[in-house]
Amino acid sequence: MFEAFRVTARRRVLPDAPVEHLQAMVLGSGFVPRGLRRAGHGRTLADAVCDHHVAQGAALAYGLVEASLKVYSHADQTRPVVERWFPAAPDAAADSTAEGLEPLFDLAGWTPPPLLGTVDVLLTAEMLDWRLERVALERPQDRARPIGARLGADFIVWSTEADDDALEILHLRADDARVPALIAAACREAAARGLKAAKIWESTRLDTCLPPGARRTLDAVFAVGRYLPGIDAEGWLDLQIGHIF
Repeated sequence: MFEAFRVTARRRVLPDAPVEHLQAMVLGSGFVPRGLRRAGHGRTLADAVCDHHVAQGAALAYGLVEASLKVYSHADQTRPVVERWFPAAPDAAADSTAEGLEPLFDLAGWTPPPLLGTVDVLLTAEMLDWRLERVALERPQDRARPIGARLGADFIVWSTEADDDALEILHLRADDARVPALIAAACREAAARGLKAAKIWESTRLDTCLPPGARRTLDAVFAVGRYLPGIDAEGWLDLQIGHIF
């Protein structure tokens, strides 16, 4: 069994060219019963899912690959995923850049993130809501907690990752100078939820402005299958946890 979701990819071929919206697919969690493993069933099923979406017009497919890459023969670009961890801190300092910081309890004011590179997947409020609701089923106590914070046009959205005892940052969008203030808000929220840390994926966009923190490379890799010319996953500069199901 594999979960697959239709999403919207965005591509800009030239810096001044209009943004194209393309159909895409994210491959979520997969499961093969223990007695049927190592028989090629996972690869056959994953290939069938990708083939179906390609036949429906998908320009790319992507996912976080935790199993052997042999299962995902459609993947032709991969890259490691590195998390940055920040300790939970009830008194994490908020500097002058945090003036006007407000807790976020819903995504009513959500706006599409800008396309920063040549390609990405449009992160929508519906994608984030799906993940937030799924986590809330496991942790109903989180329903009363803020799902993020907002500082003017800047957003941070988070949810609990119980397996890691951490608050995972699904999306962070901010001017460089405001990033530390939003990370501090996540550290305070992690402490309020009784978690040990907040974590975020490093990315080309965020690497230069994230505060220092412990780094952990995941065993899984980010994998992309491309079905149209001119798509290069290296141009996806702002890959974040919220893109993954």
